[in-house]
Amino acid sequence: MRILITCSGGKLIPNLIKFLKHDRQLNRLYVVGIDKNKKIKKNVYLDKFYSIKMHNNKLYLTKLLKICKKEKIELVIPWSDKEAILLSQFKKIFFKKKIKIMVNNFNVIKNITNKYLTYEILKKAKIRTPTYYLARNIHELNQGLKKIGYPKNGAVLKPTSSIGGRGVKILTGKYSKHEKWIGLGRREKVIKKNKLIISNDLFKYGDLLIMNVLKSPAFDVDHFCYRKKSILVIRRRINPSGIPYRGNYIIVDNEIKKYCKKISKVLNLKSLTDIDLLCDHNKKIVLLEINPRPSGSVVTTYKANIPILSYAIAKMLNKNYVMPFPKLNIKVKL
Repeated sequence: MRILITCSGGKLIPNLIKFLKHDRQLNRLYVVGIDKNKKIKKNVYLDKFYSIKMHNNKLYLTKLLKICKKEKIELVIPWSDKEAILLSQFKKIFFKKKIKIMVNNFNVIKNITNKYLTYEILKKAKIRTPTYYLARNIHELNQGLKKIGYPKNGAVLKPTSSIGGRGVKILTGKYSKHEKWIGLGRREKVIKKNKLIISNDLFKYGDLLIMNVLKSPAFDVDHFCYRKKSILVIRRRINPSGIPYRGNYIIVDNEIKKYCKKISKVLNLKSLTDIDLLCDHNKKIVLLEINPRPSGSVVTTYKANIPILSYAIAKMLNKNYVMPFPKLNIKVKL
């Protein structure tokens, strides 16, 4: 089996590839890594590494196809949102060359990378979502904030289609306190009560969702579905923001399992995706967002003896794979 992993310079990728290479069921696995940086942290488990940038989509695809042909790649696993979105649009080109892409079809990607569309589809299917209002201009923003109860209550302003927390604003309320972990992400910004300046600058990343401030615990759910084969792993974050990474608890929770399977069915998810969950004010699990590629911390599933990525690779390449007996309700940190 010959695979290619993008963004192979990620912090947890070396450990992930080590587990893949040590997996005896992935017979003679050959792993190629690509990354935009010419130098990445030494990874002795990579068989080959290439530097490739995404400044130009057409050039990126041409270079990637050339690498895949040279290295006889059978499966590409995109590890960034941007690459997952791009490659979903050109799956057929790769498929004609007998190269599979571990990503959903573009019509699915369009829905799950727009949080408003995601919530609207789920709401229509009567699946629980956070409270949210769409703002496309300043008037709608003011109306939405009023409905949320700001400035008495806290609120979150979130671009409908941004990546990695870009443009997210957490607004503190006069009579409500947010948990200490909120706002500790790399790009989120906390704005103290009555300090919000309402202007068109807030729409830098496009339309906004106005939401309540959600609460911990936070969960990453790794879900793989392909040709009626399905597996789901629930990980409760030790650090709810996920940044810096501090590990997970691998747990069993039937309520979360049923909730995520409903989401997957309605949104027609057919690949390995990362479903992020938080809790509302009634302590009910609600969807935060769906990432169109595997979670950056999916490697922790291997410590719990649930090698979901190995399973996904094998199934996509039509190989047999027997899942080992899992270790559940354990704390995992790499």
